[in-house]
Amino acid sequence: MSSTLADIVVAKDATRIALSVISGLVLLGGVFWSLRRRTTRRSLLRARVEEVADAPGGRRTATLRLVAGPRDGELVELAPTRVAVEVGDELQVHPSLDHPEALRLTGTPRTVMPGALIGYGVLLLAGAWIAPPHAELVELAPLAFPLFSGLLVVAGIAVLVGALRFARASRKVGGMIVAHRSRTGDSTYEPQVEYEIDGRVRRSWTGARRQSSFGVGKRVCVYVDPRAPAVGTLYTVWTWIFPITLLVLGLIGLTTGAAFLRWW
Repeated sequence: MSSTLADIVVAKDATRIALSVISGLVLLGGVFWSLRRRTTRRSLLRARVEEVADAPGGRRTATLRLVAGPRDGELVELAPTRVAVEVGDELQVHPSLDHPEALRLTGTPRTVMPGALIGYGVLLLAGAWIAPPHAELVELAPLAFPLFSGLLVVAGIAVLVGALRFARASRKVGGMIVAHRSRTGDSTYEPQVEYEIDGRVRRSWTGARRQSSFGVGKRVCVYVDPRAPAVGTLYTVWTWIFPITLLVLGLIGLTTGAAFLRWW
């Protein structure tokens, strides 16, 4: 084997090994994240809030009564949370690692990032071992841009599909904007929405929006988190613009990176 050909093979192997290591890390991260979500989902318990108390740092705790399963009727504590809870609320909670003696309230996931990472890792691994041999020396540096662009694509898909899944799983009720507070100067603000669910009127802050998006008194459709009735979400065009922008930028980056690698 000539010296030049040996250099090409070594470089090809180095690229293959590097991509395999990266894909392995991505796969491990996605699998671990997915398993944690699955464990959380399996450990969810339904509970009714019996009593609410204030906790340090603007948080609240509560006494819960389990209302389903073998622990039906048992009284447990809720780990400190910033999610508003009121007596009579029915929540979905799971064991808390930070507070072993209490249960934790968490919202329904808004992305499918674990699955997207697993898919991205599989594609990287396939690209490393199925790609045809190069006729010239392959450098690792030019791969950085396509890899980053691929992450943008993964993030865009994960957020977009997650938003669709959350919208489908949510309880949809009519509501009205009743107040707002400034988030970053005068350019954006956070609206507060009022809605009725399970015979109770609730109010929820819904995240930063453009100043002109919603005015006080406007009627809106509220997507209520099925795990926590106090968490209401507003879906607007900006909900979809963000993930679509990530997806488009990532695809442009991948196309540009592929052309650059071919030229390189």
